[in-house]
Amino acid sequence: MYAIIESGGKQYRVSEGDVVRVEKINAAVGSTVVIDKVLMLGGEKIYVGTPVVDGAVVSCKVLQQDKEKKILVFHYKAKKNIRKRYGHRQPFTSLLVESISREGKAPKQTKPAETETAVSEVKPAKKEVVKETAETATVKKAAAKKTDAAATTAEKPAKKTATSAKKTEIAATAEEKPMKKTAARSKKTETED
Repeated sequence: MYAIIESGGKQYRVSEGDVVRVEKINAAVGSTVVIDKVLMLGGEKIYVGTPVVDGAVVSCKVLQQDKEKKILVFHYKAKKNIRKRYGHRQPFTSLLVESISREGKAPKQTKPAETETAVSEVKPAKKEVVKETAETATVKKAAAKKTDAAATTAEKPAKKTATSAKKTEIAATAEEKPMKKTAARSKKTETED
């Protein structure tokens, strides 16, 4: 019997006893991981999922958490003196496929995985306390902004009146100057005639 599973956005064809390298899974070495994204089961009878086969699970044991060989990445732009070189090692998890089950009766996960879930259940309580303090902080900031806004609105009308007065003075002087020029031009045209 074989199965096509999905892990880390990739699909793998596995059968019992296979060792598979998948994208990194947060699980301790030696613990059991149950993969429930089974896309297809093959063997005597073929089961195809839409998108997954209902109730099918693959039980795997974590053998290793490691990184792949280093690949070198080189960025180069011609005539720009840009040359950047760095390395990258992709993390992976090595899994040993222990059993493939269509009914979903996979063995329970070992204790290291259960302790991780227990820790994750404790964390949301801490986040709620942080949210409450963040909410009170935002309320305080909003109140401070309102008082600042009230103070600035009291000052703004005075500034607007001062600037509008300056604009009217400039406009008045601009209106006077063209009139004088036109009067001077009209005198010149009269003398020429």
